Amino acid sequence: MKRAERTPVDLVTPGKIAELHQCAGACLFKYQQIEGLLKMLLPHMRPAGGEPPVGVDWRRLIDSKATLGILFREFATKCTTDVPDVLGGYLEQLAAQRNDLVHVRFTDPARRLVTDEHIDRAIAELNAELHFAQPLAAVLCEIALAMKEYLERQGSVPDAPTIPD
Repeated sequence: MKRAERTPVDLVTPGKIAELHQCAGACLFKYQQIEGLLKMLLPHMRPAGGEPPVGVDWRRLIDSKATLGILFREFATKCTTDVPDVLGGYLEQLAAQRNDLVHVRFTDPARRLVTDEHIDRAIAELNAELHFAQPLAAVLCEIALAMKEYLERQGSVPDAPTIPD
C-alpha cells in the first residue's frame, strides 16, 4: 500500500491558522483605528504658527476614501518636530506595512504559509508591526480625547463618531 502524500495543510498544527488570522485582524484594526482618528483630527489641526482653521469641515475626511498614506502626508505637514525625517520615515514604514498586509502578504509566493515555521514567522512579523503602530494610535487617542473634553467644556461637540478605545 502506497503512503499518501501530505498536503501543505497537513503540515500546519491545528489552531495555527486561527492564531495567524487573529494577529492579522489585530493589525488591520490598529491601522483602521489610526485612519479613523486621523480623519477626525486632521481637519482641526494646523501647523505650528499657522492660522487656526476657520469653518472647519470636520466631515471632509471622515466621508472621504483618503488612504492612510495620504492621511500620513497631511499629518506630517501639520506636525512640528526637530526630526522631520524620523517622523516621515516612521509614517512611511507604517503605510508600507499596512499596504503589504492588505495587498501582498498572503498572496506572495515567497511568503508561503505551509508549515508551522512559516506561520510562526508571519505571526512574529504581525506582532512586531502591531507593536510598531501602537505608539501612534495611543498618541492620537489621547489627542482625540483631549479635544473631545475641550469641546464638551465649550458646549460645542459636533455630531461626531465615537472615539475608539
